[in-house]
Formats: sequence, C-alpha cells, structure tokens
Amino acid sequence: MNTFTLYVQSAQQCVQFENVISFVGRDSSGSLGLMSQHERYITLLETGLCRFRQEGAAWQYLALMEGILYFNADACHISTTQFVIGEDSKTMVQAIKQLLLEDKEMLSQLKQSVNTLEQETFRRLWDIQHREGSGLG
Repeated sequence: MNTFTLYVQSAQQCVQFENVISFVGRDSSGSLGLMSQHERYITLLETGLCRFRQEGAAWQYLALMEGILYFNADACHISTTQFVIGEDSKTMVQAIKQLLLEDKEMLSQLKQSVNTLEQETFRRLWDIQHREGSGLG
C-alpha cells in the first residue's frame, strides 16, 4: 500500500509520522481527505479536529488551531500555532477547548500589552510637547 509522511509543527514542537495512509481534515470548502500520490495541494485548515491513520494502526486525532497544510511528493506538512495529538476523539475535543482557552488568554494579554504601550507612547509625547513648550506641528 502506498503511504506518505506527515509532519506537524508549531513553534514549540515538531512531530513526524511515517507510513500514513490517510489524512482527513477540514478547510473552508468542507471536509478534505488526502492519500498517497495526491497532487500538490495547499489549504488553510480550520480550528478543530483532524484525523490520520498509519499503516496497520488505528486512527489518531490531531486537535489544532488554524494551520496551513501543504501536500507534495508524498509529504504532508502542517504548520500551526498549537496542536495536540491523541488516540481518543473525546479527549481531543477537550484538548481543542483548552487550546481555544489558551488562545483567548494570549489574545487578551496581547491586547493589554498593546494598550499599555499605546498609553505610554501618548504620555511620552505629551511630556515632550510640554517640556519644549510648543506643539508638535
């Protein structure tokens, strides 16, 4: 049976699976499936649960935040910000919920940092303007 190699990577981790016979995921057009010898393909995966099966093994699940999938020459590369791999779909649904919570928290912290930076920038501009005794224009 023809197989391909699956690479899943984020900034924190990278894993490789050999002898993959099938991958199922979801993009904006709906469900997608890939097998060995598929033509070159690139798409944006939606946040959610994907699955793949290696030769002679049960389905494994991949919970991920949005990611880019690139398939070429019997190699499937998935790049995402966060992912979790497991064999139990119910556990993986919980993993997706956890990833979404972490993403929401990170976004909240980022917004707070931007707000603090913005306030500090305006304060410094105000100080400079009043120290020089004239307008900025």
